Amino acid sequence: MNKDRWLDVRENIKNQFEVEYQGEEELVGEPGSMEVMEFDGPMGFMRVEYVTRPKTVGRKVGGARRGGAQSKENMVYSLDEQVSRLHIYKWNEEESSWEEIKEELFS
Repeated sequence: MNKDRWLDVRENIKNQFEVEYQGEEELVGEPGSMEVMEFDGPMGFMRVEYVTRPKTVGRKVGGARRGGAQSKENMVYSLDEQVSRLHIYKWNEEESSWEEIKEELFS
């Protein structure tokens, strides 16, 4: 999903539903950020996350060649390319947690 399409989706949600929470959060353990909206939607209480992060271009593995040594993996990210993805969740009352809605329902 590109940024223009996300802005359209965000405006549609604001116009059609009452937004309970809206904000931007940093990703934990990797570079990037996500915009979050929580609202009372057609399937109940819903959460939409628009995640933007640098494109992963490779990984570097380092470690010693002796027995018992641990290896270390570092991801290599692109400096100029970004990847975006939309995640949609529904609140599950029974488990008190967010449940991701499958993309096939919206295609």
